[in-house]
Amino acid sequence: MQHCWSHGYKRVCFEGDNKMLFDLINGSKVHFGVHNWIRDIHWWLRKFESIHFNWIRRHHNTPADILAKTPLQNQSLFLNHFWVPNVITYALHCDYTADL
Repeated sequence: MQHCWSHGYKRVCFEGDNKMLFDLINGSKVHFGVHNWIRDIHWWLRKFESIHFNWIRRHHNTPADILAKTPLQNQSLFLNHFWVPNVITYALHCDYTADL
């Protein structure tokens, strides 16, 4: 969220396959161990004009699953892509053509 905001994005949609996380963000579940993180998420979401959190099933989230399993270079904790990484181009193509 911080990264999107720092790049000037005002309208964003976050999708993911972790249902528990989306339940915590939307307030339908509570977990004391992540309370401060959820509070930070709520603070950041007020900075956007439009923000959506959408849960999707894992088999519809193949590109993100591939990225999550791909090792980061140089033991970095964060990686920013300014282009579509080669490792997910085929998965994105399959995802796009399945919706046609």
